[in-house]
Amino acid sequence: MLLGFSNWDVYEAKAGRLAARCPPRLDVHSLWCRPTVGDPWTIELMLDESDGDTWVYRRDRRIRRSMATAIRHSPDGLPHLAPEIQLLYKSKAPRHRDEVDFAQIAPLLTADARRWLHDAIQLTAPDHKWIRDLRNYGAGARLDSESKG
Repeated sequence: MLLGFSNWDVYEAKAGRLAARCPPRLDVHSLWCRPTVGDPWTIELMLDESDGDTWVYRRDRRIRRSMATAIRHSPDGLPHLAPEIQLLYKSKAPRHRDEVDFAQIAPLLTADARRWLHDAIQLTAPDHKWIRDLRNYGAGARLDSESKG
């Protein structure tokens, strides 16, 4: 059972369907969780892949980052995936909300994060429209929780 969710109702989400399986299958990347069967869904957990201390992009295993760079922490210590990696996932088939997220977040990324995202998208989708935008963004403000500890 997932640590901290032992009493929760946890379902794996795959191909638009929910299934009660614990532990989830290896090809499942999303879990929907709720405190009890009668409650509304409360949390979606996204599962990623790694190779030792390296995060691996499941859609193209050539794209990797150290876990120390891939995982950030909120001021309260909550771990989350680095925004440039989240944008990489959103780049596959961007919906309107993904375009909005890109427009708001990409200019705030560090130069290194923008360069990494540019190179990752270039590798997976060389004609993607975000590539040009990533080249054109200036330094801007930094979205860099690493510098905050």
